[in-house]
Amino acid sequence: DYTGQTRTQALTPNGWLRAVHPADREKVAIEVATAVARGTTYETEYRLLSAAGIPRAFLARGLPVRDPSGEVIGWVGSCTDIEDARLALAQVTEREREFREIAETLPQIVWRASANVVDNNYVNARWFEYSGMEFDMTAGMGWMTALHPDDHARVGAAVQRVMETGQGYDVQYRLRRHDGEYRRFIARCTPIRDPQSGAITSWVGTSTD
Repeated sequence: DYTGQTRTQALTPNGWLRAVHPADREKVAIEVATAVARGTTYETEYRLLSAAGIPRAFLARGLPVRDPSGEVIGWVGSCTDIEDARLALAQVTEREREFREIAETLPQIVWRASANVVDNNYVNARWFEYSGMEFDMTAGMGWMTALHPDDHARVGAAVQRVMETGQGYDVQYRLRRHDGEYRRFIARCTPIRDPQSGAITSWVGTSTD
């Protein structure tokens, strides 16, 4: 239905390859031949031409079928259309690039966390310049080690409220600079929601001296 090939055309040795985009055929032929020679599974992506000659990206998987003695007696496989998924990923990647470009130009500390708000997965360069910490020290809730000891309980309570209510916070605290001096910051965070379901997908926040 998709390629417009007849069953005979498709089942002719390597006939199905004629439906693969010309630029991908050699790569696909080599990968499949290697898997067959080794009797191993394979997984590859290629563009498959529609009956109208329009290419779309597919994910192909092949699995050898063995008899009780272990000899390969056949193959089963699938080709899954991933064109829309790849386009969506490209859009997400572009939005991520734009977000980071903007975040890196701001004078504030900018951070982002996963939906649970405690898994901090991005901070801009301003944080590292100010705190002197490495990312592995910052990830998750590691950034709280830079808080003034007297502010821990209050900030922890604010984070807990965020987790319970799904609402952002506006809180002040003192952060230790790389030279040991504490400076006062005002911090704000807001949820990012899925436009269809309304579910929180991540959190974005700023800390301003």
